[in-house]
Amino acid sequence: MRNRWLVCATLAFAVSLLSPTTLVAGDAFAKFGLFFQPDMGGFGNSWFVSAGADWGVFYEEQGFLGLEFQGAYHNESAGGVKVSEVPANVLLNFKWKAPAEKVRPYVGAGVGLISSYVKVEALGDSEHQWVKNAGIQFMGGAEFNQKFVVELLAQKVFEGDSADIFAHGSDLRWAVLAGIRW
Repeated sequence: MRNRWLVCATLAFAVSLLSPTTLVAGDAFAKFGLFFQPDMGGFGNSWFVSAGADWGVFYEEQGFLGLEFQGAYHNESAGGVKVSEVPANVLLNFKWKAPAEKVRPYVGAGVGLISSYVKVEALGDSEHQWVKNAGIQFMGGAEFNQKFVVELLAQKVFEGDSADIFAHGSDLRWAVLAGIRW
């Protein structure tokens, strides 16, 4: 019961920050697209959604700190086994945006909680679990006319005790996104 209240309070706080009429919203955005994992056979049946806000806080409105909430869905079936994954992520981002009006390219990175609900069904049985890890993401894209966004995103989950988090490049999750900002 306590977890439900925490989730509801977090969502209410996020919606209040992202409301276009809220002064603290900064550059609010919503993005939609597809995500894929090369080691899991490409795009498959997947989608990705992201919402958040960026606040211009560094170097003449070119450096931005942001908060981003992400959700996704991915499933695959092979050999009588069906795997479904539903990530629910919260990340703190830093972005650098070029000083332009019409086309504004940007790059950035973020850290936060990258968690997933994973369900595996095989031979009439099913198992499910929440996998919670910290992770990092890198993004690059462009804003067009200060309204539309196109972005390529890569995420890496910090798993286990590995000293080299980039030891397996195929463990990256990629997303191709398009969206709006206000």
